[in-house]
Amino acid sequence: MDLRGRAACYCRVSKAEKKGQESGSIRHQKALLRQYMSYLGLDPNAALWFVDDGYSGMTEDRPGYETLLAEIMKGAVHTVLVKDFSRLTREHLVLGRLRELFFPSYGVRLLSVGDVYDSMQDLDGGLQAEVRGLFYEFYSRDISRKVKMSLQSRKEAGSYAVAKVPYGYRKDGDSWRIEQAEAENIRLLFACAGEGMSCREAGERIGWDAARVWYVLHNPVYAGFHVWHRYENFLGQFTVTCHVPRQHWYMEKQAHPAIVSEELFAQIQGRMMHQEPLKRKKRHIFSGVTKCRHCGHALVAGRRKKEELCCRNCTGKEQRRVEIGALLEAFAAQCVIQFREVHDPGGECGMICEKLKDLVQIYRKNGRDGMNWQEETGLRLCIRQLARCIEVDQEGNLWIWWNFVA
Repeated sequence: MDLRGRAACYCRVSKAEKKGQESGSIRHQKALLRQYMSYLGLDPNAALWFVDDGYSGMTEDRPGYETLLAEIMKGAVHTVLVKDFSRLTREHLVLGRLRELFFPSYGVRLLSVGDVYDSMQDLDGGLQAEVRGLFYEFYSRDISRKVKMSLQSRKEAGSYAVAKVPYGYRKDGDSWRIEQAEAENIRLLFACAGEGMSCREAGERIGWDAARVWYVLHNPVYAGFHVWHRYENFLGQFTVTCHVPRQHWYMEKQAHPAIVSEELFAQIQGRMMHQEPLKRKKRHIFSGVTKCRHCGHALVAGRRKKEELCCRNCTGKEQRRVEIGALLEAFAAQCVIQFREVHDPGGECGMICEKLKDLVQIYRKNGRDGMNWQEETGLRLCIRQLARCIEVDQEGNLWIWWNFVA
């Protein structure tokens, strides 16, 4: 075992306490790891410490965790200590990849205090570690499922399960009551809209911007509707929050006191249809991943040809780089090659590649406009999970930085 570098301690807790204060769980983890390092004859003061306070173990998008892996790849760490495997990750496939591939490839020793695990004395081939990893992931997903079911049942029963109530209301036990001073502003906005004023003009009456006025005038909450299922979270290596189309919202009438009548609300919606602002442009499926090979700026969809990715920085004008469909086909082909090199047919990478393959077929058959919002979000998520960055040059050649180590 290569003992160059220093020992590193990693601590994590999902829910942070007061801003600016270290969580009690983090303090406990640090104390435990210091005590264990002293027992091993290691100096806690010489160790590198990495902390993620307020980050879920179901994602790898954590600053402390990412910095730890970077230090390992630089050769600055020879031993990693954690309170237990669940602090490192709650994804058993990620834990297996770290324990069996990543740490050994860099000569790093892994110590888990609570699991009584030492990678240098792994007598059972990691069987206990695999079982514990499965348990940690099952526990996390089971808790998530129960919380979602509880929130769903409360919402369906008419109880409110939100962290923050809308402007114009205050919490009153499990229900809401109208805050009259704020409600007067809401009624004034609807009255102005009824008189034909624009959102900007109505907002000037109470010192609001047009965007906030637009949101209020289109929010069914003010007509007494209880609305939920506006968003969905897709979990994976990254967590993506997706806006659910309006036709898939759940709505309940007369769930709380209305600030404006249903008739007035419907009237305003009808009047404002012709004032509908330009819809926010949908980002292309590679948004946040693709960059120009020459200048390093993000590639954007073309103004005239939305199916093309262009660079607007190199010359100050829009220069075509690649067609989105062709890029998706090339990316899927490269994934097959990379997937074979990772040797992970039943692991996380393999499952993501299989899902990507199915979604690419749907895209190939129906195009982006023919995909429903779940399929399009799933495609975006697969791309982000597999690739950290894709650079494209003027000839359309690709350079891909993968999230999985071959």
